[in-house]
Amino acid sequence: NAVVVPTNNTNATTDAHTPDARGSLVVPSKFMKMIDVEFHDEVFVYARQDAANRPVLAITEEVPAGFSALTSYTVDYHNNIRITKTQLIAGGIDGASFEFEVDNNEVLVRVK
Repeated sequence: NAVVVPTNNTNATTDAHTPDARGSLVVPSKFMKMIDVEFHDEVFVYARQDAANRPVLAITEEVPAGFSALTSYTVDYHNNIRITKTQLIAGGIDGASFEFEVDNNEVLVRVK
């Protein structure tokens, strides 16, 4: 797989976000809004590495060439998506808490 190197870090959070009882992780609306997606939009989730070579899941409206989407989600009426435990594991980022970053019109999800 190709490696996408972030070049424009527009926002990051150091807050820990934990999965719900089913193991699904809610991606907060503030991050979804920062990549200009809203209720009913379809987004794709794919696995890649960040600039520090850590595994991340990237949420985007278009998957870059050289990558394949693990899944797609429709943004809910709260402007959130919920990434299932299955996709977190498939993306290599299974953990107890997560952090988010917006970079180049993608929301990046990584283990905190």
